[in-house]
Amino acid sequence: MHQTVLATRPEERERGPRAATTNQSVLVVDDDRNVLDLIQYILEAEGLSVVTAEDGYQALIRALYRRPSLVLLDLRLPHLSGEIVARVLRDTYAEALPIVVMSGNGEVEEAAQRVGADGYLNKPFTVTGIVEAVRRALDRMGVQ
Repeated sequence: MHQTVLATRPEERERGPRAATTNQSVLVVDDDRNVLDLIQYILEAEGLSVVTAEDGYQALIRALYRRPSLVLLDLRLPHLSGEIVARVLRDTYAEALPIVVMSGNGEVEEAAQRVGADGYLNKPFTVTGIVEAVRRALDRMGVQ
């Protein structure tokens, strides 16, 4: 069983700190459950709806079932790499789906360019960094 980063009640982890106040949904993909929980908490506090996936296959299934407003995608994932996920999403949705990649390796900027990402985040990240990267990508796409 995974430990959660934040000490919250189970019902808060399921629905977030507050209900989404916009129609904007973010698919967050990372193989570290603690990172997913933290990012979900941060983005839901910003009024965004968040769906999570722990590997590349889950990410594609969720994104193809219902197109999110944005994908926040770790590049190093089990089963299917973040780069492959980004390419499939680009082939499917073209530029209509903003993708922000994140990674702890020093080559995240180059990888973001290779996959045509709309932005990137270096790990470790800050709360402000996540919020700004997501808002920038959503604003650039004119997502309300």
